[in-house]
Amino acid sequence: MIINKIQLGLIFSVVALGIIAFGSAWNFENFVEVDPNSCIDGDFGIDFTMAGVINFTINSTHYGPFYDFCLNETVYEFACSEQVPEINVTGYAIMVSENCKIALNNTNATCSNGRCI
Repeated sequence: MIINKIQLGLIFSVVALGIIAFGSAWNFENFVEVDPNSCIDGDFGIDFTMAGVINFTINSTHYGPFYDFCLNETVYEFACSEQVPEINVTGYAIMVSENCKIALNNTNATCSNGRCI
């Protein structure tokens, strides 16, 4: 199944987050509840230096792949909540973002192909 950027936004906007602080330095963008044990993350959680991809199912319908991507100097990272111990929840696909200069603590850092370099 091919999913375009509009569908991606709709899927990850199914549930509005509002203001929830997980105590992490990165920005929590969106989340969506997924079928139990269906979320698979290629880079095994939040890793701003590795481009990854996630796939998951909702009500037995497959969604993905969703690739980590860049927008200017910011990386947008998809992850499965089970692989992000900082948030202490399970059963969700999440999207977080971080400015690469902050993520790498390097004023020369930038974002390229879904990862900070």
